[in-house]
Amino acid sequence: MGRRQYSGKKKRNDEFIDWNQVPRRNEGLEKYYKLQALMSDDELESLMSKLAEPLPTTFRISSCNQHATQVRDHFIKHYYPLIENVEVEGTKVSPPVILPWYPNQMAFMLDIPKTIIRKSPPLKLLQQFLVLETEAGDISRQEAVSMIPPLFLHVKNHHKVLDMCAAPGSKTAQLLEELHTPADGQETFESLLPSGIVVANDADNKRAHMLVHQIKRLNSPNVLIVNHDASFLPHFHVEVDGPNGKEKSYLKFDRILADVPCSGDGTFRKNISLWNDWTLKTALGLHSTQIKILKRGIDLLASSGRLVYSTCSMNPIENEAVVAAVLKSSKGSVRLVDVSNEIPELKRGPGVKRWTVCDSELNAYPSFESLPKELNGKMAKSLWPLPEEELTQMGIERCMRVYPHHQNTGGFFVAVFEKCDNSDVSMNKDIAEQDNSDDVGKNVDVEQPMPKKQKSSNFEKRLMSAENRALKAGNKYHELDPFVYIKENDEMLNKIYESFKMDEKNLKKDLFFVRNLEGTISRAVYISNSLFKNIIECNRNRVKFVHGGLKIFVKQDFGSLSKEVAKDANVCVFRVQSDGSRLASHCISKDSVLTTNLSDLMIFLEHEAVTVDNFPEDSIFRKHFEKLPLGNTLLYVDLKKENSVIKKDVYIPLWRSVRMCNVMISNAEKRTLKLQIEGPRIEDQA
Repeated sequence: MGRRQYSGKKKRNDEFIDWNQVPRRNEGLEKYYKLQALMSDDELESLMSKLAEPLPTTFRISSCNQHATQVRDHFIKHYYPLIENVEVEGTKVSPPVILPWYPNQMAFMLDIPKTIIRKSPPLKLLQQFLVLETEAGDISRQEAVSMIPPLFLHVKNHHKVLDMCAAPGSKTAQLLEELHTPADGQETFESLLPSGIVVANDADNKRAHMLVHQIKRLNSPNVLIVNHDASFLPHFHVEVDGPNGKEKSYLKFDRILADVPCSGDGTFRKNISLWNDWTLKTALGLHSTQIKILKRGIDLLASSGRLVYSTCSMNPIENEAVVAAVLKSSKGSVRLVDVSNEIPELKRGPGVKRWTVCDSELNAYPSFESLPKELNGKMAKSLWPLPEEELTQMGIERCMRVYPHHQNTGGFFVAVFEKCDNSDVSMNKDIAEQDNSDDVGKNVDVEQPMPKKQKSSNFEKRLMSAENRALKAGNKYHELDPFVYIKENDEMLNKIYESFKMDEKNLKKDLFFVRNLEGTISRAVYISNSLFKNIIECNRNRVKFVHGGLKIFVKQDFGSLSKEVAKDANVCVFRVQSDGSRLASHCISKDSVLTTNLSDLMIFLEHEAVTVDNFPEDSIFRKHFEKLPLGNTLLYVDLKKENSVIKKDVYIPLWRSVRMCNVMISNAEKRTLKLQIEGPRIEDQA
């Protein structure tokens, strides 16, 4: 029997399935795809054989880090040799492969089973690298085909981006990285706090909260997570300059990703349960939902904006049928984009023009009119292909089909839309009037019912108790921790500015917010850009906000020995949060930054807390210790000038009390930094 956490699925009778013993065959799936005639019988056999194989591990380097190429080169230089000659139980381990179609050779494939990784010390080092660098936000472990849709959006740092069905968040992270990627590769204040935004939505409340963990690794102030049914996602109101002063308008998105819910028949290689569970019923049931989401996305798209529709399914009724239905109803307001010259190394098939529609029992019907009476009203006419001439006129072949047997991946479908210049909603009407006349959005303010609970978790109890607090604040979407911007004359905010000698010309005070109803600074201070603030303040009773912004300052308590001294000296009790240290380095005075070297840094990383006695007589830190003020200083080390594997700038919050100093980063962050400095050491795994 397989291990529960790896290969077992709990059944109602508390038994566990060993997925290794599940037959990799589903007769219904094979019958259905033979009926579709998407490829020759020999190629279909190759496809089915590939679906039965385990899916390789893939990851990509985060492009927004200025040391991204160094992380890539470090992996190639130090980990390729570790893996090249490894044999486990007589099986030679396959070396890593660079994904040829991913830009700048920044993504890798590892065709190594997890069971083998656990049996080899060199491979354990590889696993440690993947885990720690993922936590650091330097890499993202993501299925290869999942990386494809964001690449066709070409996100720039000024774009307003919407991810309609974002959880679990790997594509959202990819979009966010592109938003923060400097044009010339050099990190600036503008690349850390760009003018654009990524709004990530998910219909499921818990999955929306799960997004937070995926996104927090990137330390971005430009992401906003919301919780709505994507097919009824409300228009976001924003305040713009008009002829008579400020007026409300709709926010239109420059880039939209609609990676919609689907049957997932392209994921057999990782979702082993599908071999037992797959039926056509799922795809039939999702078809209308997929159309609604795509239509809503097009409605929210700006003129000349680009939208990518994608599924992890190979089924035409979830793909070309949906695209054709929306193009037909759009009456020329959108078009399919020919992207055949983009990402040329990616092997893909064209969109298909013919397919066979079946009911859930796999009975085929040549036309909508041939349906028996008992199926009338249960199967939409849009399931059937339009006349081939009409599909050709639409350019349906511009859609992309990615098959598992082409490049050792999962199955995927991608279609790229562009909105025509004359198709934007007129802004002449009053916003409220437009909302009422918007058929798609009529029910956007209707709360989706929460699923029934058997037992209330602590989170759910907090969510329920938040309702009363939210009603008091006039917000029916009962935010658990509401976004409230701090008043510019706030005493504590002024003290933070004074302590770090921050210049309001460089960073306005009105961009800071807290997560409490009162709007007072208690434990943490967050930062956003002005567009983020505009969205929050114009949609308080319309949009259910979950998370967003970047935690940049947090309260730090002094110990009993230092508390009175700090109070007498009027020391600021707020420090830079490690997540916001890079952004803070561009905002605070140089007087609040201590430049030191690698040897001093290693002493900090080896200890929970240090005194001056931990440092050699000639150390830089020892020379500066007496002059260091109580409270927070930002520690800076230029690893580009040091004997470090990864050459990069390091900023770490340092907290000084009367006798001791601490670097305010987690143990996981310390381990990652040490790995980047020293590289892998195989003796640690022996």
